[in-house]
Amino acid sequence: MFRITPRSQVNKLLTILSVVGEFPFDSRGLLGSEGYFNNLIYKHTRPDDYTFSKSDKIIHGQLFQLAGKAELKSIRFHKTGLPILKHLNPIAYQHYLDTYDNHHLRTTEDRIIRNHRIAEATVLCMNAGIEARPYIAPKLTKQYHQEIPFTDPAFYLSKHLKKTDPDGFNKTKYARIVGALFYETGCYSVYNLRDALMKWKPESELKVRLDMTDICTMNTNQYDVQSTIFFCSSYQTGFRVLEEWKRNPDLRTLFTSVYKHVHFIPINEFGVQLLQILTIPHWNERMLRMFFKNEYRSFGMGDMPYDAVMNGTYVLSFLDSDFARLYLFRNNIGNFPDRKWLVLCFHHQAKFLREYLGSGVRLKVIPMAEVMEKLKIKRREII
Repeated sequence: MFRITPRSQVNKLLTILSVVGEFPFDSRGLLGSEGYFNNLIYKHTRPDDYTFSKSDKIIHGQLFQLAGKAELKSIRFHKTGLPILKHLNPIAYQHYLDTYDNHHLRTTEDRIIRNHRIAEATVLCMNAGIEARPYIAPKLTKQYHQEIPFTDPAFYLSKHLKKTDPDGFNKTKYARIVGALFYETGCYSVYNLRDALMKWKPESELKVRLDMTDICTMNTNQYDVQSTIFFCSSYQTGFRVLEEWKRNPDLRTLFTSVYKHVHFIPINEFGVQLLQILTIPHWNERMLRMFFKNEYRSFGMGDMPYDAVMNGTYVLSFLDSDFARLYLFRNNIGNFPDRKWLVLCFHHQAKFLREYLGSGVRLKVIPMAEVMEKLKIKRREII
């Protein structure tokens, strides 16, 4: 017999599956301690009697099942576990049935991989305190204008974005977007590369950005989407992307012709902290003010991407992990051999930057705790 409480890790996983349908077994470390969740998942792939903190009811069933093998292995609901979800949260239960064809998930390899990408992005957002439960987040529409303040950030899965305009998003057959992230002063299209180089089709992604702009215009006080988030397994994936851009400049142009800012965020705890920074109001201006006085700042008027000139040294902040600006910065420093260069970064970015920028650029490592404290960022618990 097992008792499920509202704040238990079992209830957390039930909630996540009600949103994403299936979760990659190999990514269970995103849920918490990998060893703990490994034991928890296997424990609940066997039938048991379940009791509840606010009820005397007992339900016999099996919560989870494991489907697939190797990298396609997924954690899913077992059909006898659905009455337990219904008892705990009828709204989440109905959402799951409506979204996932009454508990009939597609089993093609492409669909499973896409579901895994979406699930990882969703959980990373939840870990950062970003609401991702569509039955709780504000409803988006393209039927009329409304201004949702998004004082609490919200992430919307791509399948839920399609519901705002079936004739629009459904036409972007080859788009790789996994969702959209809204916060008080901005919006990001979201992709998940994992550890692969994405097959980028600019005509599809440009259509997505235009559709995203329409959604922003109808639901917020924002009128353009110029930024995207690329989740990746590590900065090594980002390094491979930059090297690909170097070998094929047209490919870089395809990226930046769609989005002005491309923020690479690792799928780990450091990435969670970056997400928290990138979703506070006016985050960029607030961070630049932390490190530079106005008389030193470029305000985007320089002859190449940099943020300030201090004591003759040209300074770029990479604290936002913007690869589009970093690429242009590196490609331009060779044109100014007499200048001194400095890049602000976090500890987790330093190794990658030393490899990419070489010895001619100094790095100044900024403690993450210092930035989080000055920006007054506190983690918001979602589940």
